[in-house]
This record gives sequence, structure tokens and C-alpha cells, in this order.
Amino acid sequence: MKHLIIILLFISFGVSAQSVDDLFKEANTFYQQEKYNESLEKYNAIIGMNYQSSDLFYNVANNYYKLQKTAPAVLYYKKALKLNPNMDDAVFNLKMAKLRTVDKFEKLPQTVFVKFWNWLAGIMTVHKWAVWAVVFSFTVAFTFLVYNIAQKSVFKRIYFTIGLFALIFMGISILVAHQQHNWHKSHKEAVIMSENVYVKVAPNLKSDDKFILHEGTEVLVVDEVGEWLRIKLQDGKIGWINANELSFV
Repeated sequence: MKHLIIILLFISFGVSAQSVDDLFKEANTFYQQEKYNESLEKYNAIIGMNYQSSDLFYNVANNYYKLQKTAPAVLYYKKALKLNPNMDDAVFNLKMAKLRTVDKFEKLPQTVFVKFWNWLAGIMTVHKWAVWAVVFSFTVAFTFLVYNIAQKSVFKRIYFTIGLFALIFMGISILVAHQQHNWHKSHKEAVIMSENVYVKVAPNLKSDDKFILHEGTEVLVVDEVGEWLRIKLQDGKIGWINANELSFV
């Protein structure tokens, strides 16, 4: 019985993988034929199978962009970059999609150190930074072992230098991974999906309007109270909106 279950699981996985591959091919064909709604339907079917990849989200965003649907285009370009921050095509297309948005904000000024840190943190995902931390930790352990075994001083100096650099990079990797993890826990990226939404002073419908946002605007969710979310904009403005007005990246 156990063997039968394993066999069925392998068969199921094979069918699922084959279905995803077929859907990708069909979606790509529709896109090349400029049948964007049909292409989008196939890609959404793949998403419905709980399949995720930067290429999938990038292709979905391209379809929305072609259909002049700015908000979902921005959302899925962001989703693609969340999985692969170094996806240059997604970076460029996101900039093009954001040109269609109504709201324009100037970012708060940052120090050189903050800019460098944000650049460093954006090179890789949290998972990849964690993996590199493990790799460097093994390198430190290996070089320490070889250093103690080596007889000649020249080899000891070489292994000591390698181990020292590995230790430094391990510390940086752990620090960046930890910082990114904490940031993502307290800040959730989201995109306004409604055509326009009034941002409130307090988390209730009867509170005063603070300002208005339009579809495609990127926000950070920093707090929540029931169905209300406290958002922060690039220029530092803060307010409350209903959770139905946006989608998380």
C-alpha cells in the first residue's frame, strides 16, 4: 500500500509538471499572437496550481501591461522582482508601468550609508543571503581545520586569510539576512488596486479623509487593525485604508 501511494504521488507530480509546461507553451503562443486575455487565462491557471516563479509573474505582468491594466501590471512586476531582484527586464518594465500611474512621490532623502545598505540588501533575497551565510560558515570551519593541520607557515597564512575573509562575509550575510527578515515582518509591500481610494486619518470609515491614492501606487503596510491597514508612502505620508483596496506583493 505504501509503495502504491508513492507511485501515485510520482505520477501525479509528473502530470502536474506536464500540465504546467503545456500551459506555459499555450500562454506564450497566445502572447505572441497578441491574444493577451487568452494568454493571461493560461498563466492564471498555472498560478491556480500554486506554481510560482519570477518568469511566470513577469509574463503575467506583461499581459496586464499590454491590456492597459496598470495596477495588476505593477503588482506582478513587483512579485517577479521579489523572487528575482536582479531581473533587469522586470525592473525596466516596472518603470514603464509606473509612468502610467497618477500618483508621483519624491522619496525621502537618504544618507550614503542607507543607500549602500539598501543596495546590498536588494542584491539577493533573504533565502539566498541565508544560504550564503551557511556556505561561508562551512568555509570558516574547513579553513580553521586545515590551518591547524598545515605544517608550513605559508599555507597557514593562506588558510588564515581565506578563513578571515569567509568569517567577515559570513557576518555580513547573517546581518543582511536578519535585517531583511525583520523588515519584511514589519513592512509588507502592496499595490493599490482600486481606481481611487481615500486614505483616512484613523482606521474607520467615518474618520476624515487625509489624501487620495490611485491604482498602481506602491505602498508599505506597517500596521493593521481589523480590516484596516496603516500604509506608508515613499514620501513619508501615513494613513489608513481598507484591506480590500490593495493587493500584497
